[in-house]
Amino acid sequence: MYIRVGSKTISLNELCSMLGIQSVGSMEIQLDNNKGQSIVTTVSDDPNFPSVSSHGISGHAQYNLTRLELPNKDYPEDFTVRLYGGNENYEASDWIAMMKSNASGKSVTGKKFSEADELTKILYFDRELAAAKGFDDYGDVPYERLPEHVEDV
Repeated sequence: MYIRVGSKTISLNELCSMLGIQSVGSMEIQLDNNKGQSIVTTVSDDPNFPSVSSHGISGHAQYNLTRLELPNKDYPEDFTVRLYGGNENYEASDWIAMMKSNASGKSVTGKKFSEADELTKILYFDRELAAAKGFDDYGDVPYERLPEHVEDV
């Protein structure tokens, strides 16, 4: 695992050595807003499931948000993104939506994808936990006026 700051790149093992701590297979980055809320991102170098996970913290509640996965033993040809339901105390703890993006650049037929191919991404979701809405479901309503985003205005 490598960390890049500006033009400098260093391995996590080298950084741990400089800090005098035992090398680890993961690292965590926390971003706070000084209002009791933060986003925590965990990078895991697990050889079977290398991933980057993010969750939010507000007060004492944790909000599970995303997990980005490199190709792994479950999906060896795909980068995978999983979205989670949010508050772990009362929302689904399992993923509610998933999207895969082919990492090998080849279709299931073995043919290489090209720029000319029109690829539509498939978003898989759990119908018991989530409802599908497209941006065009609301016509010409601006994004910030969608019912789910009224509080953002």
